[in-house]
Amino acid sequence: KATVSVLYWRKMEVTLDAGCELRYEVFANDKSAKLKLVSERNQFAEINGTEMAAGKMYDLSASSNGSVFTWHGCQLMLQHIPSEQVYTAKAPVMQRYAHVHSMLEKRRQYAKESSTAGPRVLICGSSSSGKLSLAKILVNYAARLDWQLTYADLDVTHNSISIPGTLSAVPIDRPVPFDEGFSMFPPINMYYGSVTVEDKGEDLYYQLISQLSQYVEQRHTRNTKANQGGLIVKGMNLNSVKDIQHIIKAFKIDVVLVVDDDKLHAQLANSSTGISEVEVMSLPRSGGCCMKTEARRETERSQSLNIYFNGWQHMKLYPHSYEIPDVSKINLVKMGGSLATTMDGLLPIGEKSTLAATDVSVVQASKELQNTIIALSQATVIDEAASAPVYGFALVQSVSDDCRSITLLIPVPVTSLISDIFVVGDVRWLGH
Repeated sequence: KATVSVLYWRKMEVTLDAGCELRYEVFANDKSAKLKLVSERNQFAEINGTEMAAGKMYDLSASSNGSVFTWHGCQLMLQHIPSEQVYTAKAPVMQRYAHVHSMLEKRRQYAKESSTAGPRVLICGSSSSGKLSLAKILVNYAARLDWQLTYADLDVTHNSISIPGTLSAVPIDRPVPFDEGFSMFPPINMYYGSVTVEDKGEDLYYQLISQLSQYVEQRHTRNTKANQGGLIVKGMNLNSVKDIQHIIKAFKIDVVLVVDDDKLHAQLANSSTGISEVEVMSLPRSGGCCMKTEARRETERSQSLNIYFNGWQHMKLYPHSYEIPDVSKINLVKMGGSLATTMDGLLPIGEKSTLAATDVSVVQASKELQNTIIALSQATVIDEAASAPVYGFALVQSVSDDCRSITLLIPVPVTSLISDIFVVGDVRWLGH
């Protein structure tokens, strides 16, 4: 139950009862939408498990949707968002999510008492089912109890930690700020270079998963608290059973949460999958989830790149241009994938390229590089680029007519670049 009092068309107050949530959708032209928890005693509300600060005005990003939940009841105020884009509803699914958190908390307590590893959770399921929201809730509930843990996102379509085309992990030692996301945590980024696994093939995807899991394992080996706090991994939309089996093996997953996908749950629960030691749980999607069109996903990917280069509305970055006058002084490389497919077309009929999806090849600068995202590899030699994390990303702003020099857009000014190996992907951005 909730009461909505519209003061005037650009401002409204909403009173939520216990166990209810406010759901909102912000359109592209709603540039100044804001949300506030009214500053009164005993007012508690949360966004994806992060407590709202009473009296603080939160900016709501354009072209986004979300929800505010309260366990005890609260009063909210919204500004610059039409009332038809806001509604309230009961949220019984939160009881299920809280039950999962309680189960994981018991495992963490046992890990602390026995000096063993905490729970390692994989979240998978259908498209637009709220996997990211569930991941944030579980991460934030653990952090609010002072646990340290690791969060990993294996979704190259729209990564919640870094830019599209990456697999990433971050250490968590405090709740994730609603208005900043995971950007304030130091990430480990592996660059896949495409927003679909089909483009470069599962071999490279699996290799990067395995490599990322090794970096996570190294952190947990060095950090006892992180090891006890455990791991939350978010998979891609529509991960296959084969994908999930690889993720389980790589990250030593012991709990799989399947959101809104009865068929996948049944397949994983089948003993023939070879994961009988893993607890598989089925969870419903939140009533606030809405199906995303490909156009909406493309908008979200563009927003993610815009945030990487330009910052948030309340914390702006000022990107700079950096010219590389002689591209022969750097190494532009690309992983096999589509390049291997292209090579197949150039060979005699019946013959296949020996270039594997995980092989690294040097590519020449060309006009086609313009508006392409490239990654600054931490590899020290070219052959290691497919398995090395990256320092960060740059956008190729322009390529000279003779293709001898390129100009990059980078988030912060530098006098020199930290790497001379640049991984070229298929991710492009035209919104700069």
